Amino acid sequence: MKDALQAALVQNQAGDMLLKKIWGPMVEKGRHSWLRGDEIVGYEGILVYHRTVKKDLDKIFWALTTISHRWEGTADDQLAFRRMVSEVPRLASDDTTKALLACSKMWSDWARLILPTASERSTGRAMEVGIRPGK
Repeated sequence: MKDALQAALVQNQAGDMLLKKIWGPMVEKGRHSWLRGDEIVGYEGILVYHRTVKKDLDKIFWALTTISHRWEGTADDQLAFRRMVSEVPRLASDDTTKALLACSKMWSDWARLILPTASERSTGRAMEVGIRPGK
């Protein structure tokens, strides 16, 4: 029953109430007082809120920052966090990428290491740019 309620809440959001009373506490505490779920469920709720109620990348970046400090950076944490970063809306746009990189400066060290890094190298008349995936 609680799983069905959670799924209904994620998909049928309206207004800021769920963000403040459900998804935010799940991200901050890893749980909710009466609804089953953890940081990932809270993050997914914030993503749906962004898509359906109000575009709010700052809330998404807040959630990633908060989660990076709650988790220890185990292999499972890194895998889940990498997946969450890949779900950031419009990640391919320059503005979103720049905002994500700025936000990542506030993340835990282990979380920053999973981001792709860019490098430049001059080869005479041309400049090569390489992108290396994070760890």
